[in-house]
Amino acid sequence: MKGIECIAVMICLAIIPSLAAGEVQRRSALEEVIVTAQKRPQLLQETAVAMSVLTSEQLERRGISGIGDMRQGAVASVRMFESGNTPQNIVVAIRGNGTGDPSDTTREGSVGIYLDGIYIARSQGLGLELADLDRMEVLRGPQGVLFGRNSIGGAVSLVSKKPTGQFGIKQALTMGRFNELKSVTRLNFPEMSGVKAKLDYLHSERDGWVNNTAPGEADFNAYKKDGGKLSVNWQVNDQLALDYSYDHSVIDTVQRYGQFYEDNVGVFGQERERLSETRLPVTPLDPTNSEQKGHGLVATWQFSDITIKSITAYRSLDMDSNTNYAGVLYFNGLNDASVLDQNQFSQELQLVGGLDRFEWVAGLYYLDEDVSKNLQDSFTLDIFG
Repeated sequence: MKGIECIAVMICLAIIPSLAAGEVQRRSALEEVIVTAQKRPQLLQETAVAMSVLTSEQLERRGISGIGDMRQGAVASVRMFESGNTPQNIVVAIRGNGTGDPSDTTREGSVGIYLDGIYIARSQGLGLELADLDRMEVLRGPQGVLFGRNSIGGAVSLVSKKPTGQFGIKQALTMGRFNELKSVTRLNFPEMSGVKAKLDYLHSERDGWVNNTAPGEADFNAYKKDGGKLSVNWQVNDQLALDYSYDHSVIDTVQRYGQFYEDNVGVFGQERERLSETRLPVTPLDPTNSEQKGHGLVATWQFSDITIKSITAYRSLDMDSNTNYAGVLYFNGLNDASVLDQNQFSQELQLVGGLDRFEWVAGLYYLDEDVSKNLQDSFTLDIFG
């Protein structure tokens, strides 16, 4: 058993030059995309940051509902890939700057991941499903001034859609190969006494690509994902607004299958075509399960030209990881099992304002994280299972 407890406090002050009005007019013909990369709503063309944005339409068209759906090529200079054989350990690298071994609890990431302004401290479980994203902002290069710790390579900010206050329901259903099924449900409730609410739910599942010849065991590359989010917006008065959110995600994924291109020993021969079943019965083969929960409360006060924002959040992650290397090293098998428990509390205070020729941001940030991991390996030389 090993554990780590981390407490981080950050105070930042940034002064950001404003673009001239003439520059805005010259860019008026471009599509208007609002971003919050500099802690204030701004047009993308006015934001002096190297960044890319995927809008809700682009995310829906590409089938992206979370970090796990991002692959190399979706955003320039950004690469997101699975670490080892565990699909839920997502490595995020910007301009080649990424964590070498994210499964180690003593390693910190180099790209900050934020969900509605709330920092997600661990790469484990980044395959979480998010039902209704408004946009995804990707900031390249060091972002320590405005985003704080573990953002030397950049930051990825996921922004959810807010409740509309008008009753509406949207249901999307997708089907594909290997019995793939994806269902997205979005429900907006009518506004009552200034309170707007929205409920999002996503379910996706798929059978494995490689059938396991061991009876009763899971198939490789199979998954089942469920994620939901409740969003509540209360406009208390003209100056104060409260936003509360609760998200819950449960994911079961089975590891990827490793096959040989050239078997130099001569036991299994060549495997140059993708296999449809395992070379040996792999047992045990259990899915990796992760469960995430998160509460967030954002209070926004607007006083003349100054905006005060408080972001309070608590998140927890429980992950039971299972990996079996049967057949890869000619035995059945080397079982790698680990249990990870993580919880974090964060509090951020932002002050945003501007003068005639300058815009400024000041902030105070606090993070308290506790994480522990128990790892157990079992080994056997039973080649025939």
